[in-house]
Amino acid sequence: MKLPEFSIAANDPTLAHAIAYGRIKQLRGDTGKLFDQLQTMKGKTKVRDGAKMVETHFGKLILFSDVTRLKGSRPKARWLTLDANVDGGSDMVAVLVEVSSHGWDFLDLNVRLTSHLVARLMQRTTKNSSLQRSAEVLRFHIIAAMPLSKNLEGRTLTTANGSGALIWVPHESGIRGMTWIGAETISDPRLAKICRDAGDSRVALHIKANGEPTWKERSAEVASGTTLISKQQSG
Repeated sequence: MKLPEFSIAANDPTLAHAIAYGRIKQLRGDTGKLFDQLQTMKGKTKVRDGAKMVETHFGKLILFSDVTRLKGSRPKARWLTLDANVDGGSDMVAVLVEVSSHGWDFLDLNVRLTSHLVARLMQRTTKNSSLQRSAEVLRFHIIAAMPLSKNLEGRTLTTANGSGALIWVPHESGIRGMTWIGAETISDPRLAKICRDAGDSRVALHIKANGEPTWKERSAEVASGTTLISKQQSG
């Protein structure tokens, strides 16, 4: 169900948090219905219909797609998308939706975003209630962080670009985005410069070990989501 969009004022964190929580909860319910439908679809001709359902449901929540074949006995397609945590709670998660000759599969990539982060993004950057708009801003941050999701123990990751900065911490067997700092509200001059220098199409990554007084001079800039997804899948 398509929900109406409306503006969120930068000085209204209460509304932003309520909207973020509500939209994530709604997404979880709608995705559950979609997955139930996909699992019951049989026959080769249904794969193309299922792919349309996935793309219609997730829309701009899809961060990356690789559709090789939707016909015949060996369909092959995958979509990296943001979704709500199916286990409950208010986190968003990165999920890989795949279809093959074995049917539909859904893989939790252990990359999470708190509803607080989403609310801060809506309040400070998009100033809008749409999860789709939020996903457009978060796309490069998530793709850039994914290759580091398995080896961040004891450290904090900051991904930054022209829109703002996202703070990641280790979480269970992956990572969790904890908060968002909009570019216009960054008080740290060094972080503000990193965001400006990265611009809108790249992401700078900085890793800080716990207890370090300053950031290490370890960074990387990435402009291609496709490259990073390939590294994640092959690594």
